[in-house]
Amino acid sequence: MKERVLCLLSTFNSALSTQHFQVRGAQRIEEFRSCEILYMKLLSLFKLNLDLPALRSRNYRLYFAGQALSMTGNFMTQVAVLWLIYQLTDSALMLGIAGFFGQLPVFALAPISGILADRYNRHRLLLLFQLVGISISIILTVITFLGLANFWTLLTLSTLLGLLKGLDVPVRHAFVSDMVSRELMANALA
Repeated sequence: MKERVLCLLSTFNSALSTQHFQVRGAQRIEEFRSCEILYMKLLSLFKLNLDLPALRSRNYRLYFAGQALSMTGNFMTQVAVLWLIYQLTDSALMLGIAGFFGQLPVFALAPISGILADRYNRHRLLLLFQLVGISISIILTVITFLGLANFWTLLTLSTLLGLLKGLDVPVRHAFVSDMVSRELMANALA
């Protein structure tokens, strides 16, 4: 059983690497299918009925896994910024101000982001937003390790994260329509 679970995990990880996936071709596809069957058997062992039709699409599965990792990183960065602000200021008011400025752009930019998603290539926009998010996380790491973190720099980073989230979420939801059929749209967005 342990070998099968490891097989499942290693195949899903290697399936995310498109170069490796293309090199080994048909053999890799067959391994992937056999591990998918094992995955379904594992779910049936735990009596979980997870009928998620959108996950039947390979592109959506890859997108879902990537977004899960990306959103985890975004949430970790948000928590780190707010944690540092509270550690530096020891003030609930300053923490609330930073949280407010982190969420305000989400409400303000959602309509604009929808226009961007309709006019420009959604895939390229998502890549750009991912690069900006990684850059913000790297900047946070550097200023923290160099001891340059203060309230104003962290407030700026919190606002930038809010801007990023305000632009990213509508584009991400619009991008789902490019991957799944109209019938699976509600399931994919949920």
